[in-house]
Amino acid sequence: MLNLQRTQTSMDLSINRMIKRLFPALFIALFAILSCQPMKMDIVKVDDGSFVVDGHPYYYIGTNFWYGGLLGSEYGDRSRLAAELDSLHALGLDNLRVLVGSDGPDGVATRVYPTLQKEPGVYDEKVFEGLDYLMAELGKRNMRAVLYINNSWEWSGGYGMYLEWAGAGKAIIPSVGGYGPFMEQMAQYATNARAQELFENHLRTVVSRVNSITGKPYSEDPAIFSWQIGNEPRCFSSDPAVQDGFVSWIWRAASIIKSIDPNHMVSTGNEGIWGCEENPALFRRLNECTDIDYITAHIWPYNWSWVGKESPQQDIERAEENTGRYIDAHLEVAESLGKPLVIEEFGFPRDDMQFAKGTPVSGRDRYYRYVFSKVMENQKNGGRLAGANFWSWGGLAVPAHRYWQEGDDYAGDPAQEEQGLNSVFADDYSTLAIIRHTTARLSAVANASAVLENDWMFTTGDQKPLRVAVQSQNGFKGSVPVYVRVSTDKGVSVSVSGKKARLGKGADTLDFDLGLAPGFYKVCVSLNENDPLDENFCVGCDPEKIVSPQDKQPDFDEFWEDNLRQLAMVPMNARMTPLKDHSNADRTAYRVDMKSFGGKEIAGLLYLPNKEGKFAARISYMGYGSDVWFADPSAEPDMIEFTLSVRDQGFNKTPGQGWVTRGLADKDSYYYRGAYLDCVRAIDFVSSLPQTDPDHIYAEGGSQGGAFTLIAASLDNRLRAIAPFVPFLSDFPDYFAIADWPGGEVLSAAKAQGISEDELYKTLSYFDVKNFTDRIGCPVLMGFGLQDPVCPPHTNFSGYNHITTDKQWLCVPVSGHHLEQFPEWWAARTEFFTKNK
Repeated sequence: MLNLQRTQTSMDLSINRMIKRLFPALFIALFAILSCQPMKMDIVKVDDGSFVVDGHPYYYIGTNFWYGGLLGSEYGDRSRLAAELDSLHALGLDNLRVLVGSDGPDGVATRVYPTLQKEPGVYDEKVFEGLDYLMAELGKRNMRAVLYINNSWEWSGGYGMYLEWAGAGKAIIPSVGGYGPFMEQMAQYATNARAQELFENHLRTVVSRVNSITGKPYSEDPAIFSWQIGNEPRCFSSDPAVQDGFVSWIWRAASIIKSIDPNHMVSTGNEGIWGCEENPALFRRLNECTDIDYITAHIWPYNWSWVGKESPQQDIERAEENTGRYIDAHLEVAESLGKPLVIEEFGFPRDDMQFAKGTPVSGRDRYYRYVFSKVMENQKNGGRLAGANFWSWGGLAVPAHRYWQEGDDYAGDPAQEEQGLNSVFADDYSTLAIIRHTTARLSAVANASAVLENDWMFTTGDQKPLRVAVQSQNGFKGSVPVYVRVSTDKGVSVSVSGKKARLGKGADTLDFDLGLAPGFYKVCVSLNENDPLDENFCVGCDPEKIVSPQDKQPDFDEFWEDNLRQLAMVPMNARMTPLKDHSNADRTAYRVDMKSFGGKEIAGLLYLPNKEGKFAARISYMGYGSDVWFADPSAEPDMIEFTLSVRDQGFNKTPGQGWVTRGLADKDSYYYRGAYLDCVRAIDFVSSLPQTDPDHIYAEGGSQGGAFTLIAASLDNRLRAIAPFVPFLSDFPDYFAIADWPGGEVLSAAKAQGISEDELYKTLSYFDVKNFTDRIGCPVLMGFGLQDPVCPPHTNFSGYNHITTDKQWLCVPVSGHHLEQFPEWWAARTEFFTKNK
């Protein structure tokens, strides 16, 4: 089943940063569910020639996600990483092949960086911590990684860097020095004792590492599927002495890993016979090592000239035939050695050798079906082919150049290859459907999924049933029970109903009457009455009829009017510093520093058109703890954009977070008193610019920024229209009962300070969004994710339902908290602002 969104303890939202992260809602909607709690993970082992986990055979489809650790580092994008992992898990792609880290200095052409090992034994700990973070996130999702450490190719340093460090000459870059000289140089590695020693030192460091996030030794982490010596290790020579050295090195590296970590499997990462100089005997010798637990093979029809160079899809039949023969040859070795086989890399270009997102992939789709069918066939027959990892996952990447450059999104294609060549992006819907179909086939005997209709939003008047589609797996024919459990968003059981699906023809559809009253609910579709793990998701019913009364204190309005008077008495003293690196002929970027409530320094990022005239302005309010993201100055050349960093966040970020718990003792000291007034100060600043058209000032923001947007419009009538999404900080008593965060953190902090719950909620009532929104005087568009566990929909509507002006909402039924990843939100927001010009 699909996992849409996992609970985050930080709302790391930045609208400008995430606007390009457009997620394929159309496809995901077909299968969407909310994740269940992670189950206990076991380390995968080999038993009698098969992968086994928890006593059961393990067959899988996975992908290559080499850049996962980089996304998890401080140099990367943890918001994107979370979204990518959720998408992969949703698709059933729970086995990822990941690069531990690159070797050598940064800035080398065609090398992925930032690198992990700058010099022998000298590490960038931030990169290591990125890998730690990735492994921790995988564990939360019951996902696993194959971690490969070396590389025979230049794109992560690998062989070439170890040879250079060993004094064998500067590493050759094939695109500069040519592939012939490159391969001649790489052939030295198999017999260079010093280069191998340097690698083996690195190997020991990696395998013996303790995760800085979880505190768990890597050797005990079930999220590691296996250690892998390298990516496509080759000997690059037919010389018997070189081949002997190659085998000796592989065996010794495997032995070192096992001596440190006897718990996990070890694999070579070799391409198979093709990567052993097309010598089956050498391939067999390599895998006879008792410390090598399973056999790997890679398949590249385009690289190996099995298809034409201009229109590879036209030669798909020949590619299938050659692939079948190649797999069979490796299965023979696997059978004779009693080891599983994994096709851990295979790829196929886009039709007609195009690279751009959205271009056709008919050849790739057919080729994927073929390879996947081999795995399913082996599962059915108990065969040795236990898994396949396609190359590779591009996900939400938006390539900016034909070849990767510093600052570009990491995609599935490494730096030396055209970006988009083999990547599967999140909008390759036809490919994703094939993947999901296959992973479902490899799971249980049947699959039950709620059919997405009417955005899973019901009405009390003419309530439609929930339709559940049930499909058999692996040829199962018979009857299976299907249960639908309904509970409130606070977890109170509403109903449990069961029906029997008859799968004699392979599929059945069942209708369940839910009988919902206005509100939001959790629905679980299960094939086991006592183990609801099949599908768990949220639905809504007549949200505008949800009643959440305001709990304003008698002096609420007086308190805020007095605060606004105090703010007005603080001179703004705005200072604008040009940012040349983020400006161009269309607009100039400025860092803005100014004074706000209480004389506190706040800041912001301004983009100002360079031409003369009056322009509309848009204020963006940032998410909780977000970093400032620099926009493209040419994206909207006729728009003034100002992104506010409220006190102690963004440009002004101070050590630690915990803003939601600061100053809980009373309303005068609570953090959000000043932060809310900072939002008004942003309007003051934008209105003060001579280029601003004062009748066309807009505001938007997500999560904390969504709350700020609603607050700004409540406290200031200069905004023409606002577009908040997944707003934070509303309906605190219900919010804390529905979501774990921030309620747990706030209640614990209050208890530690001796603040009673009555006193706490009284203080928070002065900052509860629902107590402000009846003051809004401009049109409102609110977006929400039906599966949002961080700012649940109930809390969104607690404030929305008190708005009395023109208003509308947009539900994205399969979205969790990161609504900004869905194109339908941005389309609706753009249309809304255009309508309210």
